[in-house]
Amino acid sequence: MKLPKLSILLLDDDYEFPQILREYLNFALEGNYSLQWVDTIESAIDEISIHDYHIALADYYLEDEKGADFLLELKNRGISLPVIILTGAEEKDIIIESMRLGAVDYIEKTKLHPQILQRSIRYAWHNYQRERKSREQERLASLGQLAAGIAHDFNNILQSIMGYSQILQIDTRLPKELRSDIRVIQKQAQRASKLIDQILDFSRQAPSKMEILSLHDILEKSLSFLQKTMPENIQFQVKIKEPHAFIKGDETKINQIITNLLVNARDAMPKGGTLQITLTSHEFQPMEVPFTEMKPGRWLKLEVRDTGTGIPKEILSHVFEPFFTTKEVGEGTGLGLAQVYGLVKQHKGFIDIQSTVGVGTTVEIYFPSRNASSEMGKQKPISTDYDKVPRGKGERVLVVEDESSLLETLERMIKALGYKVETAANGREGLEKFGTFLPDLVITDLTMPELGGVEMIWKMEERGMTPKIIVLTGYPLQQEITESLKKSVWKFLRKPVKMSLLADLVRRCLDSSHEIEN
Repeated sequence: MKLPKLSILLLDDDYEFPQILREYLNFALEGNYSLQWVDTIESAIDEISIHDYHIALADYYLEDEKGADFLLELKNRGISLPVIILTGAEEKDIIIESMRLGAVDYIEKTKLHPQILQRSIRYAWHNYQRERKSREQERLASLGQLAAGIAHDFNNILQSIMGYSQILQIDTRLPKELRSDIRVIQKQAQRASKLIDQILDFSRQAPSKMEILSLHDILEKSLSFLQKTMPENIQFQVKIKEPHAFIKGDETKINQIITNLLVNARDAMPKGGTLQITLTSHEFQPMEVPFTEMKPGRWLKLEVRDTGTGIPKEILSHVFEPFFTTKEVGEGTGLGLAQVYGLVKQHKGFIDIQSTVGVGTTVEIYFPSRNASSEMGKQKPISTDYDKVPRGKGERVLVVEDESSLLETLERMIKALGYKVETAANGREGLEKFGTFLPDLVITDLTMPELGGVEMIWKMEERGMTPKIIVLTGYPLQQEITESLKKSVWKFLRKPVKMSLLADLVRRCLDSSHEIEN
């Protein structure tokens, strides 16, 4: 990995050593650095608080202080900076203490040499970058868990709004002049649903249809369309250096990643500029991976670089957070890069961003490379034609849902479709009602008090109850749950669900033999 121009801070009370170090750095870094020398910990902290440094070299033995005190001061102040400790000789206790306090490496002054210095600086910088990215991924993962919980609650609310508006839409008693108002409600609810989908994309928990795809082909198709939407003052530079670029992914979501990145780059260049898209492959050895969680092996790197306004340093660490935006009110939701982050993680990838104000921004995305496979292909989406709502024939449907307002909505929706409906507020009630109601179909949530949907389905199996089952949940489905229920559940659906889609699936489920669709 090529090093940037490094800003180095030297903490040493030997007045002759800075000149010696400069001579070594000139060889080690070929002059691609700047060096600031201080002789006390206090002045070092002052420098760090005013200027940005990439690396610090600190002598362990200072006149009245120790390098360990410097490391401790950085730790107490929450300052993240890679520090290489300089020692007079190989003293194991000092080395152990320094590494425990956060030093990334140590060098014996008596063995100082340009090659040793270069190797140590490269290691310190590379290791620091990996840890920085890892901390950022952990922070965003925590935000993702919070976002997923919020999305679940909003999905329940939206299900009621969409459900009742669709019940009104098919009610023959509704005056014609009110039907257009109902359509506005439905349209706005669907807009809100799409925002929730973006939040779930950020949280990495939105459902995906994964298959083997050619990233090369997707990129070419996307760019052929997106280039036509770009202003004439933006020059495109496309460098696809890897024609055999296969990944396992969801084509719609890969297109969304590309679109979001290019739109962001366009918006960053209101006066025009250059937009460069590069696709390359890299074979990483264990010590070369740019992220701590990244496995060695072959990775595909998609890089989008613009010559736009750039992003200030104090903002850069927040750009992947949901609802964070620097755009004016009404010009963006703040979900664009957050969605990209989540989609990349869904594809087991990694993302990083670098930016300089007045120079531009570079976004790097790494996808695990896959071999071409006969898996490549698409499935047709399920029909959701609202104008041809299939009706029930009086079949019995048991609805199990703990959210009372949502339970009422689903009951009204399914009754309006011509089915007999019984309701239960949790899995325990569902089992009791099953014995008296004898349903042809069970529609159930998964997360409920007393007895959840998963446990209820298992108990039904134990007791020889074999109804057809549709799972309707606001939470993103975990793979282990879907696998454990695969033999019992006919279809998994995520809230909010359109009435037309629910009508279609309920009818097809009841008309089918007991084969599972999933």
